[in-house]
Amino acid sequence: MHHMALVYRGSDEFSAGAATFLKGGVDRPQRLLVILSASKLGPFMSTLVSGFAEVQVVDPEDAYRPAVRATARVLEFLASDPRPARVITEPPVAERGAVELTDHLRTEAAANIAFEAYPASILCAYDADALSDKFVAGCKRSHPFLLHGDQAIPSPAFTEPRRLIARTPSIQAPPMWADAFRCDRPADLPGGAGLAPVSRDASRVGCRTHP
Repeated sequence: MHHMALVYRGSDEFSAGAATFLKGGVDRPQRLLVILSASKLGPFMSTLVSGFAEVQVVDPEDAYRPAVRATARVLEFLASDPRPARVITEPPVAERGAVELTDHLRTEAAANIAFEAYPASILCAYDADALSDKFVAGCKRSHPFLLHGDQAIPSPAFTEPRRLIARTPSIQAPPMWADAFRCDRPADLPGGAGLAPVSRDASRVGCRTHP
């Protein structure tokens, strides 16, 4: 498994990196999972249609809410067929808060363990102009390879996933502006009912809700 990051500046760098990655799958016909916005997907559509044995396209806004859903979607794709596969994605993280960004980097680190058994190449694209230097540095720690030009090179900053996850708090304080309530025992749970419109999502996963 090759898990790599494309840290790019500008559309030309993105297009060049994505084209290099996709060409590697066309030369040796593979399955492809695409998690890109329509604007990023358009220029490569003819390549996707003609060059791959199978193509699946998923909307990133749906796939990454929450981020762990994308991990499950990729695992499902890889486990469904033993043939080599490629995954190209650009997580929609530019407008996420600090807590969500930290969680995303933990998910990226965990992906190295979750996907290691599969014959897959996975490219995660990040727009350096839209993201903080701190987050970009985290991307380089959570991806064992970086795509530079037409080569995937080892990331000098890569940190062993279990160590990286252990060093990052799994439970973080909510932002100061967030609504909150005190919950010390099960009987306190109804106090949070008005904080979010949970009924629809709860019913989707089989939870009973009450008016």
